[in-house]
Amino acid sequence: RGIELVPATGRSFAGVPDEVRSLAGVKYIITTNGAAIYTPAGELVQETGLNRKTATELLKRADRSRAIAAAYIDGRGYMEKNDLPRVEEIGLHAGITYYFRATREMVSDLAAFIRSQQNDVQLLTLAMNKTDKAAHSAIAALAKEYSDVSLVFGSPHDMDITHVGANKGSALRYIANRLGIEATGIAAIGDSANDIDLLRAAGLGIAMENGDAAVKKEAQIIAPSNNADGAAIIIEKLLNIL
Repeated sequence: RGIELVPATGRSFAGVPDEVRSLAGVKYIITTNGAAIYTPAGELVQETGLNRKTATELLKRADRSRAIAAAYIDGRGYMEKNDLPRVEEIGLHAGITYYFRATREMVSDLAAFIRSQQNDVQLLTLAMNKTDKAAHSAIAALAKEYSDVSLVFGSPHDMDITHVGANKGSALRYIANRLGIEATGIAAIGDSANDIDLLRAAGLGIAMENGDAAVKKEAQIIAPSNNADGAAIIIEKLLNIL
């Protein structure tokens, strides 16, 4: 029917499931909170990276005893191998270990690895116990010291740091301009804080019923919960209107 479908995620390109990349009709995938846009085949379309010097400095200054760090570069995620056994220690559920093993490559020293790369960091993420408010506040205060940095929550336990010009909304506008589509012809669905800019860039913003309160405030429609196939339900309703 000529409707473009654009998956948008905080994950690296390598972390996007094959089921998503193989969806018929998908031309573009927004990854790393909008810092990088790829085709399903893995071709980089557009990137707004975080300076490597800034990323390594943030890593050195952050309290790593209370957080597990990862860096996304060139569509892949990297973390320190010594951090993997700490996943449950800082309060993350066991399934996160499986996700890290499946989508991230292990290095011995993340800061040194970043410095050795030619390209900038698409996204720097710090995972910590969602109840550790002091750690959250310390990372947020640290990020505010950098004018070229933006910080959002990718989930209750993930603090995502990108270049200030990178977000899902700017990536969506880039794709819309490329396709010649006005904002009034776009519906966007989200549930986390890193989806707020995405909803603002669309003519119709849709939040999930079990999403963050801040996201629901930005939405014109509240869809049923993720646990009740809410995204599928709202898409079907929109298709029936058209």
